Amino acid sequence: MNDILLLLIAVNLVSFGLYGLDKLKARKGLWRIRESTLLLAAAFGGSLGALLGMKVFRHKTKHWKFKVLVPVFLILHIALGVYLVKSGLLPEKDGKTCKIGLDKAGGGGYNIHA
Repeated sequence: MNDILLLLIAVNLVSFGLYGLDKLKARKGLWRIRESTLLLAAAFGGSLGALLGMKVFRHKTKHWKFKVLVPVFLILHIALGVYLVKSGLLPEKDGKTCKIGLDKAGGGGYNIHA
């Protein structure tokens, strides 16, 4: 599996965990994780984990910063990922660039092919 994909999975798991941990701490009245830390986790690649954490734990869903910024980060991350895949800029393990492409699929989606 691509190292970048593994890194993204790890960052999103950490982001998801931070939102769950902060919700737990909020319920128990303990010290909290800073909002800036939660948003930075989302901004630096953990936007999907943050959004899922917000939904699953019902946490930070009423704060405008989170309602707006986390989905914006996710859209930007998806756009960046599509750009990198379409341009072939994602490195493989041997240091060469990937030969991956996107084709329009039926129903408005995309098929990724090597």
